[in-house]
Amino acid sequence: ERSYEYFLLVLLLLLLLLLLLLLLLLLLLLLPLLLLLILFIPSPTFASTIYLFLYVLLL
Repeated sequence: ERSYEYFLLVLLLLLLLLLLLLLLLLLLLLLPLLLLLILFIPSPTFASTIYLFLYVLLL
């Protein structure tokens, strides 16, 4: 029973690690895009920024 709990703990840690890696990947993908937004649109309106963000998420 003790090894079972240990196995669950390791599984949970692995899942958390995977989630963290996915978040990092998403951040790395979105970072250049945000930089492009900042560079190419000097004064963006709030709505257009949200629209672009949603458009990228849906691609």
